[in-house]
Amino acid sequence: MDKAMTSKARKQVLDESREFESLVRQLLECRGPVTPGKFTPILAQCARKSCRCHKGEKHQVYYLYVTRGVRLKRVYVPKADQMWVKEQSDRYGRFRADRVELRKAFERLMAGVDELESGLTERYREHGAKGDRA
Repeated sequence: MDKAMTSKARKQVLDESREFESLVRQLLECRGPVTPGKFTPILAQCARKSCRCHKGEKHQVYYLYVTRGVRLKRVYVPKADQMWVKEQSDRYGRFRADRVELRKAFERLMAGVDELESGLTERYREHGAKGDRA
């Protein structure tokens, strides 16, 4: 058993467990529905030939880009829905980012646990084997 190694590993596990707990709390703070996708404004031309957008002043329209299967799909968001779709899409983005950080913290925590196990592990030696304790 390597006491310096186990002491360092214990500190790492304790620190990482605090970080992990903090990230779990942050993730649980997500309230309300989330909408997968990226809410994006685009400047576009409409179909009316006499419109100002055909002379260079394009309309700002909003789309939600979502993945359906393996394809990226663009979904038009009407003006009446834009505010809540943006809020839910932003919330989804924060949730997913927090989830990624939580996974990384878990991996660091488990690396510390593995190091602690390694430092604590002492192999059993059979009686009569060389280097046997008295």
